[in-house]
Amino acid sequence: MTSLEERVGRLEDIEAIRLLMVRYAAAMDNDFDADTIASLFTEDATWSILPASDIAGTHVGREEIRCFFATLTNEYAWTMHNMGNELIRVAADGRSAQGTWYLVDPCTMLGPEAGRKDAVLITGRYDNTFVKVDGRWYCDKLRGTTYAVSTWAKGWVAEPWRADISDE
Repeated sequence: MTSLEERVGRLEDIEAIRLLMVRYAAAMDNDFDADTIASLFTEDATWSILPASDIAGTHVGREEIRCFFATLTNEYAWTMHNMGNELIRVAADGRSAQGTWYLVDPCTMLGPEAGRKDAVLITGRYDNTFVKVDGRWYCDKLRGTTYAVSTWAKGWVAEPWRADISDE
């Protein structure tokens, strides 16, 4: 049986991790605020979204993650990350955790042709690991699985992967 203090500490850890992901989504939707996004990761973190494309892939280290997000305003005009159904599991030692979130992200993606803008719906799932460093939680590994990147006009049944996004 764990003490009340341990149980409250675990709940505080879960809330801190949940708020970390809320800050991540808010920074993504704030023109991909690269500095804020990078600050949520450990120095040697891995950010990986699959399947890989020109706007996804794997980036290792806080600085590489920051540099990657600094370029995304060339790909997106607007995003609204809706993340939910989170499940956060804190390890017994209170120093690491795992979390899962589902993503529904309506956005405006820019196309390769000048002036092209597409209303797009991105769906996926995050499976992340977190570590507590000096009393603060950081994302150590973010692994996203993309289910669809579909134009709003065609939808995910007719077009699960927007043209110029899919691995061809």
